[in-house]
Amino acid sequence: MNDELNPFIYKFLPVRRRSLLRLFSRLTFGRINFIQWLEERAERRVRSKIIEQLNLADLVMLCDSETLAAVHACGDVPGTMVGSV
Repeated sequence: MNDELNPFIYKFLPVRRRSLLRLFSRLTFGRINFIQWLEERAERRVRSKIIEQLNLADLVMLCDSETLAAVHACGDVPGTMVGSV
């Protein structure tokens, strides 16, 4: 598990939407990057859903400490364990 979610799913925008958001960014003279804002919003929503589903589980067993760190970077999941070292 790495720090970035699948970029094809969460950072891919259709051409029309991307060009429209780029136009909106130009109208604000580059002060607001609407493409980046939309991508970050989608990533926050996905991370919150991941944590929500992990908190519904009775036991969360992870394979290594890097994955544990990545899960804790998304949010708080009490009772997670690492299965191997």
